[in-house]
Amino acid sequence: MTQSDAAKAIDRALDSLARELEEGRSQAMETYLRTMRRFRQTYSWGNTLLIWLQCPDATHVAGFSTWKSLGRYVRKGEKGIQILAPCVYRRDDEDGEEQVARYFRAVYVFDVAQTDGQPLPEPPRVTGDPGSYFERLEAFVSLDLGVRIEYPVSLGRSHGRCRDGLIEVVDSLATGHKFAVLTHETAHHLLHVHAPEELRRDRGLIELQAEAVAHAVCESLGLETNHAGADYIALYGGDKARLRQSLAAIHQAAGRILTAIADTAPAERRKDTIQAPTPEQRARRWAKR
Repeated sequence: MTQSDAAKAIDRALDSLARELEEGRSQAMETYLRTMRRFRQTYSWGNTLLIWLQCPDATHVAGFSTWKSLGRYVRKGEKGIQILAPCVYRRDDEDGEEQVARYFRAVYVFDVAQTDGQPLPEPPRVTGDPGSYFERLEAFVSLDLGVRIEYPVSLGRSHGRCRDGLIEVVDSLATGHKFAVLTHETAHHLLHVHAPEELRRDRGLIELQAEAVAHAVCESLGLETNHAGADYIALYGGDKARLRQSLAAIHQAAGRILTAIADTAPAERRKDTIQAPTPEQRARRWAKR
């Protein structure tokens, strides 16, 4: 893939991403979010600690009845995770005045891994087989960028994480999604690890940029993006307007990744990068859309 080919592919991918952002969340994401609302997402600090101490790898926890309503059943013999639930006791005193007493009692919740039954809906994911591009991306990250890649069993609710000198991606992910996550975290390294603090504090913006890069790379390679990038960006409050503001940065990072992994030469000898269009060039292109 030449620099010119990469630039055209990125433009096409960003056009499709902009259209998807205007359409709003996909039906698959709406279904996923409706189900997730059935879980008690906000636990106190104390209950969060209790869950972690008893089941460090827990991802989705709920009571017995909630699991039943979702078509799943706690397996026989599973040990519940004990947390404290607030309770209110009301009674009238001798003068007929209502008295309210508040206390806590122990209740039990169970992680999804302790249940069987109907599968929980998943948010949209990138699918397909990246083939040798996966190994080339790993080589680019480790050899060209000097960043170590690790594949842990779990990262809690996250699928990937980027820190200075280290990228982590959950090992059990399907190949296409795993490639997309690695691309997303690589984009974070290129754009944000050494960025000014003001940018890094804007979580919505940096997630938009990283996911747009992943979308552009994956779509350019023929993977099925399935509205996943737009849904992820929308969850962080991103939209077409914010995408437009970041086009130069996204183009630069996606172009660098694409030209690097499309080149079959050893990673340490690759010199190709793609020059991001100037803001004026980008403005003219988007004015026509």
